[in-house]
Amino acid sequence: MLIDENQYTINDAAFALSMTLPTKMVDWPGTRHNFGATIAHADGHAEIHHWQDARTKGEGLSAPPDHSIQLPDDVDIEWLQQRTSTKAF
Repeated sequence: MLIDENQYTINDAAFALSMTLPTKMVDWPGTRHNFGATIAHADGHAEIHHWQDARTKGEGLSAPPDHSIQLPDDVDIEWLQQRTSTKAF
């Protein structure tokens, strides 16, 4: 999966998202495209999603935090979790 990452959290060659509850953002998705991002999947399809939660959009912040932060009930994180793979135990 490829995603447009927020320019303030680009720190390595990966986008990280916590798969646990409460929901937590590790790296932040891009917001440059009308508060949305495109996600490209390995099977060739892509999805455009416009962020719904003001916390995902980073509203009121000059830059998103550069570390993981808990965002309980963030519908955008839940949307990403549904489309992201996780390690099977």
